[in-house]
Amino acid sequence: MDEKICFNKNDLVNYIINQYKQKTSMDISPLKLHKALYLLFAMWGGNAAMINEDIEKGQGTIEITDKVPTYIFDAKFEAWKYGPVDIDVYNRYNHNMYWGNIKSLTNFTTTPQEIKSSLIAFIDSVLNQVFDINDFSLVSITQEDKVWKSSYEDNRNLVMNNGDIIKEYKEKLGKRRIYDKRKNTSSSR
Repeated sequence: MDEKICFNKNDLVNYIINQYKQKTSMDISPLKLHKALYLLFAMWGGNAAMINEDIEKGQGTIEITDKVPTYIFDAKFEAWKYGPVDIDVYNRYNHNMYWGNIKSLTNFTTTPQEIKSSLIAFIDSVLNQVFDINDFSLVSITQEDKVWKSSYEDNRNLVMNNGDIIKEYKEKLGKRRIYDKRKNTSSSR
């Protein structure tokens, strides 16, 4: 199942727009929308890659036996001056093609039931954190990523490699996971 995606990108964008409006009573800025999409893509991909690796090694610590989709949506990120931007979303958003009319993602994914609730909880958790960070702090956060740095050139919107984004976040999250395991081990003595 690894090669599949979890959501249609446009459904996810409409959900993000709706959730932001519900939380803040304001419209989401284009900057925040793109950074939310990027961080969802990168963080889910990194986590999914670790889960799939654990499944392959027979070391899974969760009740999932089949690989999970690595791509939360079909991303087309480019490295722009203010961080990653999904070019499809940029074009649709600028032509007012999003309505924020999706209030729940439950019926918008073909993801197996065993991970559906965890996936949606993951999305909501990441969005709540992203919504609490101001736009230019999100820009700074995403501009620290190696993939953005290696893809960005002044006045050129170069494509960022999805596999490299996921690999970078797998490494970032894996270091944290290893640290957490060591911390748990040493604190249980």
